[in-house]
Amino acid sequence: MNIYLLRDFLISFLLFILGFKLLAKNLKLIMSYKLKEIINTKTNNRYKTILIGLLLTVIIQSSSAVILIVVSFLKLKILNIKQMKYLILGSNIGTTITLFILEIEIEKYFIYLVVAATILFFLPLKKSKNISLLIFSIFLIFYGIDLFGMTFQKIISNNYINLLLNKSLNNSIFSLIIGVFTAVVLQSSSTASILINNIYLANPNLLKGLLAVLLGVNIGTTSTIFLVALKDKEIFKVAKFHLFFNLFNALFFLLFLTPFYYLIISLTNLISDNYIIAIVNLIFNVVGVLGYILVIDRKRQPL
Repeated sequence: MNIYLLRDFLISFLLFILGFKLLAKNLKLIMSYKLKEIINTKTNNRYKTILIGLLLTVIIQSSSAVILIVVSFLKLKILNIKQMKYLILGSNIGTTITLFILEIEIEKYFIYLVVAATILFFLPLKKSKNISLLIFSIFLIFYGIDLFGMTFQKIISNNYINLLLNKSLNNSIFSLIIGVFTAVVLQSSSTASILINNIYLANPNLLKGLLAVLLGVNIGTTSTIFLVALKDKEIFKVAKFHLFFNLFNALFFLLFLTPFYYLIISLTNLISDNYIIAIVNLIFNVVGVLGYILVIDRKRQPL
């Protein structure tokens, strides 16, 4: 593996991360005045609250950002703990949509995005700079992921890298731990999922191990809320709920990992490889949320 390939890999990864950070920041600024109203008026029903959590995460493209926003609302007493729990459940599903969105082929529109972002940046209109940076962040995300995909395919084709991945992902528990560690370090389940997707596209034979890594990522992403819960008992309760929900969901799927793996293998004949990891992650989270609603929270108490 040469130094130039590693350079391109790091540049593409940094462009992608920068794009995600810019997107989350500017979307929060653009719609912050609406968030309080939406959350205050639309979270009186568990299903609507899940949907709000899902949509906010799809729009902001960061479950961590959504969680930090709703934590601030919890502190201001705009939300109660139960509402926040359901927003987090919705956010868990929402973060799985990122991979589907990134499969949209907009490379041929890159130049138009850059021109539009440049024009808007210099317009003397309210929020035009934020919208300009938002458009530019979309360009960075898709350009970064495009370059990232090309360089990653070359890196993973290296025999030593391939051998290392095969050995590392041969054990489901170890693969789960890798996923937890990856999400904690990256502080972004979306970024971790994209890494997993690229590994799968480069070597589909690693699918079983990658399923366990994905489960670990869902556990690791709960670390975000713990960072702001250390001095607040109410938020700490929600943090524990988020951790135990994802932990039990991961353990459930881990018990049935082999039959689930063969189910997914059967789907590969019907669905493009580009969507396999996205569909798997969606199944993980939707099943977990349905399990919580139907089995654990059966009393249907009002929010």
